Amino acid sequence: MASFPLFPCFPVEIQCAVWAFAAALDPEPEVCLVWPAYLDFESSPSRRSDDPALPFIVDTDWPAVVHVCRIAREAAFKSGAVRLRYSPVAGFAVPYRHFMPAIDTLYCGRYQYIALCRFLNRPENTHIAQDLRHLALEISASIPISDIAVVIRKRAIYLRTLSLVLPGTMNLRSPAVSFLHPARRCRLRNFSDDTLDEVTMASIPFPRPGETQPMPLRKYLDHSRAGLDRHIRDWSVGGDDSEGTAWSTKEDSFSRLEITAQTFVEYHGTGQTEGKQEEEQWVEVCRDRLLDESGMAPKPRRVRAEDRKNPEEYRVLDDDSRMYTMEEFDADVKRDHPEYTGFYSPNAGLGD
Repeated sequence: MASFPLFPCFPVEIQCAVWAFAAALDPEPEVCLVWPAYLDFESSPSRRSDDPALPFIVDTDWPAVVHVCRIAREAAFKSGAVRLRYSPVAGFAVPYRHFMPAIDTLYCGRYQYIALCRFLNRPENTHIAQDLRHLALEISASIPISDIAVVIRKRAIYLRTLSLVLPGTMNLRSPAVSFLHPARRCRLRNFSDDTLDEVTMASIPFPRPGETQPMPLRKYLDHSRAGLDRHIRDWSVGGDDSEGTAWSTKEDSFSRLEITAQTFVEYHGTGQTEGKQEEEQWVEVCRDRLLDESGMAPKPRRVRAEDRKNPEEYRVLDDDSRMYTMEEFDADVKRDHPEYTGFYSPNAGLGD
């Protein structure tokens, strides 16, 4: 061959095929925030609780191919590899894709946990639970740890990582502290080895003999693993270890399950440092999103089923991730329950 043709000289059809292929290359692992942020649950397991909205969806970065040229951008959009939904905060459509359980992490907050567990425990959702490989829980949702142990041994039997998510690299008065997940695109970041020893909890629920307080985060992870393993022994969990379950009956433990500590970081665009190229900025934000603190509501706002938008067309987290005040919380609840007298009043509650 006397010369090799340059790519721009290829027929447009071939260029488009190449760009479409590039747009569908291996996706990056993302975190999927269960929505809505508040899922109501019935006190009786026999009654139906709120279900999370399906399909599970993750925010993604714009693929590099859409920045190349007009032909590349059009080919990527036409291929279906790049999906868009409208974001009212951004003011334009932003990319997303469906949750991929093999690589993505499903995140569940404190006020979603019970309803999500019941959702996963229903026989018709067995395939969703068994596909899960990575699960992250707001740290307050992991109390008691035996609850998630039941879900893993019954439904999410092939889980590989369980992450306990803190509001930030900060000391906590208790693992029961609650916060709202980020509003913008986010990731989960591991605590460094040094930070695992530096971050402490002033008190923990259900301490075992010999455990001291305050407790370093590393010790709390050991405490949580011991609670999971105790569940295996107490309930005589069985199964064929060759099937790759999260537990080992031979070792009486969740030996195949990695337990980590993480915190959210939120995408804040790119920043320019003198003499350096632009770098993505990922910032811890949840330490400023604590619930029931400084006049903030004690829990996220509940989005009724009839008010839920289609998450494939509209970035619902833009609305659902707003922090709102105690006054707004009271007004919202009273609209549905006229007998409600206020969360902090002596007669707080919804009646008998």
